[in-house]
Amino acid sequence: VTFPGIVIHELAHKWACEWRGVTVTDVSYFSLDGSGQVIHHTPTDYRDTILISTAPFVVNTILSIGCYALAALAISRVVTNQYTSIAALGFAWLGLSIGMHAFPSAQDLGNVWREVRAYWRRSMVAALVIPAVILFRVASLLEFFWFDGIYAATLGVATVVTLRVVAAGVAPIVAGVG
Repeated sequence: VTFPGIVIHELAHKWACEWRGVTVTDVSYFSLDGSGQVIHHTPTDYRDTILISTAPFVVNTILSIGCYALAALAISRVVTNQYTSIAALGFAWLGLSIGMHAFPSAQDLGNVWREVRAYWRRSMVAALVIPAVILFRVASLLEFFWFDGIYAATLGVATVVTLRVVAAGVAPIVAGVG
């Protein structure tokens, strides 16, 4: 049901590889067991490994927020038009499914942890990533309690609340201009 999130997760890995010049040898965006993978050459720089492994968190989170914003905008326009409510549901589903697959996989976390352990004494970047790796690991352990779904739903609520606050702040300014 959340296959768009898996596809975007794998695309984020692929885009990060391409951006950093790391050769991708095989890509599976989705399989019947609900997984995907990007097979690539080993990066020569530890920062590239960190970036490639964590790219889905950034990309999926941003796209999830964008989908929720589109859903909120579609809902705000619902008067009698059934198509906008269908669009709102579609965007909300995309936001949820993409957000649910934002966290790095166990293999991604293993790759990042290996690099962080090797470089944390020599690199501030690696040292600063340690708390994120710990948080991602805790999130991974909490998947049993649907933490990924809670994260995705929280993104949706935060997006809607933020849009309402912005709209409430803009309305008096627009009224004062007219």
